Amino acid sequence: MNTHQHETLSHHGSGFSPDAISQPIEAKLALTNAIRERETLQSYVSRLARRNHLDHAPDFCRLVDLRWMSLVNGDLEAIGSLSELCGIEAARLAKYAVKLDSHHVYRVNGQFLSSEIAKRYDQRICPACIEADVRYDRLCAYGRAEWQVESFRTCPIHKCQLVTLPRANYPRSPYDFAGRLFDQQAWLSKVVSIKADDDADHPVENYILERLTGVKSDRWIDQLGLDVAIKLLRTVGATLQFGSDTRLSKLGDDELAECEKLAFDAMGKTLKDFYGVLEEIAWSSKTGRRNFHKDFGPISTWLSKVDHLDLRLSPLLTAISDFSFAHYPISIEKSVFGRKRSS
Repeated sequence: MNTHQHETLSHHGSGFSPDAISQPIEAKLALTNAIRERETLQSYVSRLARRNHLDHAPDFCRLVDLRWMSLVNGDLEAIGSLSELCGIEAARLAKYAVKLDSHHVYRVNGQFLSSEIAKRYDQRICPACIEADVRYDRLCAYGRAEWQVESFRTCPIHKCQLVTLPRANYPRSPYDFAGRLFDQQAWLSKVVSIKADDDADHPVENYILERLTGVKSDRWIDQLGLDVAIKLLRTVGATLQFGSDTRLSKLGDDELAECEKLAFDAMGKTLKDFYGVLEEIAWSSKTGRRNFHKDFGPISTWLSKVDHLDLRLSPLLTAISDFSFAHYPISIEKSVFGRKRSS
């Protein structure tokens, strides 16, 4: 570490920064950033490293005695240490941190995201958002929490599609957001914002934003984890659009987006609305026989493999099993998704 870097990390400066805001606690770093709206913790630490003249976020963390991967995974003790260092309340830093909850399951601001739904390794951006961020200072470009959700494909503000940054080259950490932007300056200069063809409302993206920011939408699916709600939209939409023989693994990203939007519009807000969609699937099935699992192919395939004791799935499993018992000739001794017919 050179002398300039040491002074930067050890003494308070007095220069103006576009990030400057009144901090709730005294910062130990000379140069700090304000944390931006819905900014992920890894993005913040990445920008903090570059503000302090270090090219790699893990190097910065080692220098100030923090563990980079602990911060990437939302460790509360590491967040507390970072809070003392940068002068921002720990709760503010932790709000949009991606917390490792269990194997392949994360939480962001209380919302569950599975590894299937969360794009953590890839860094996706809205080019128009980044362009707006850097008009004053290139260190202002930051990663939004919603960009990590695979189903968030279009920016509702700029109406353009998100793009994925090229892969990080060693020794760049894939989670080092600001570093990866810096590495790809030439690539970014050639990226053209592609306007979305769908309607201006972008209901799925807006719903994801509502969930991540804690806004209540009064939809029945709000009872489910965000990852479960998104997977439900995919499977229901795929069954409606392509039939009960559809395999999600064979669908492309554009087709999945179409499925999610179709299901979101069709399912409405109430459980009664949801049952109406299930009835439509049942009556339009071309399987040729009254078999619940055949008629609801993608939905049944998914729910047959989940943990039937998972409380995050309980409202969904109960609703669909009740529907199956009411509409199909299932014997009383048989169970559907871990549930038996009520007497």
